[in-house]
Amino acid sequence: MVEEYRERLFRVALGFLGKGVEAEEVAQVTFVQVFRHLGQFRGESSFYTWICRICVNLCLRRREQLNQVQEHESSAVAEVEPIDTRTPEDELVQQEQVTQLRAALRALPKEYRTVLVLREMNSLSYEEIAEVLGLPMGTVKSRVHRGRMLLKDRLRGYFQGVRNAP
Repeated sequence: MVEEYRERLFRVALGFLGKGVEAEEVAQVTFVQVFRHLGQFRGESSFYTWICRICVNLCLRRREQLNQVQEHESSAVAEVEPIDTRTPEDELVQQEQVTQLRAALRALPKEYRTVLVLREMNSLSYEEIAEVLGLPMGTVKSRVHRGRMLLKDRLRGYFQGVRNAP
């Protein structure tokens, strides 16, 4: 089971937390929770959906903990993993774009950030997201759409500035 779901849960956690170390830890804790509560799985959804829900809940709790720590440490900045590119200049531009995207995503209200991470970063279907979050399909679609619009608005100024740069 761990081999089958480890990478997918890691990607879910990474989408929420943005740090590989934190994501790996949450993915591991997810499996511990799954083993502890395996008897509670009722088969009303797919097994992956059930464990993904556990992972999402753990990520949301961890984010709240991290946010509280960051409030006390004003100099805390999320580390961005380097992206392989052809030139150092291209890498810097991509890192800056990833930083801006992550910051904009973190600034979104939780209900929009959650569905966008699951949909865009983890490629879950609307049906899977609805099952994971226990929401009606229409609500999921609406939140994804609204989240995309909010993200676009938040990033508009940055990308306009990039286009106007010398």
